[in-house]
Amino acid sequence: ARGYDIRRYVLNCFGGAAGQHACLVADALGITRIFFHPFSGVLSAYGMKLARLRTISRRPIGRTLGPAIADDLHNQADAASQDAERALHDQGASDAQISVKLHLRFEGSDTTIAVPLGALEEMQKNFESAHTARFGFGFAHKALIVESIEAEAAERNDEPRARHDHATQSEPDLPMH
Repeated sequence: ARGYDIRRYVLNCFGGAAGQHACLVADALGITRIFFHPFSGVLSAYGMKLARLRTISRRPIGRTLGPAIADDLHNQADAASQDAERALHDQGASDAQISVKLHLRFEGSDTTIAVPLGALEEMQKNFESAHTARFGFGFAHKALIVESIEAEAAERNDEPRARHDHATQSEPDLPMH
């Protein structure tokens, strides 16, 4: 797409299962060269180990966006935030940063766009701008439906850290060759 002939590129594979899928993907795309890094599985696992913990709690709403549901949206946001933060703490995080989004769609459409929870007019404006940017048009007189509400809890610490479970802490460090 966009004028690039991907058949002339090299497929770069990573992750523990890359070798099982790379040849099929390359065949389907018409790519004739595949690059396998010798530590791709290890590096993928190591990166996952260092990544910040995140968890999402989503609740269905299915109602028209408007002043009549504003209080309910904030109550649902609080409940989803508490669920996400609890799940994050259960994974070992000590401090959480919470963000809440609504998944909105035009009435009669099934495509949702996520916008941050805020004032009703601000959410409507953000949705309409995002919809126009993505699809090139909007529906000025159609109602907006709140499909769902989503709270994401993420570790507040931006520094990656290695997390160790109790089983590995008691094992001696062994040299790797």
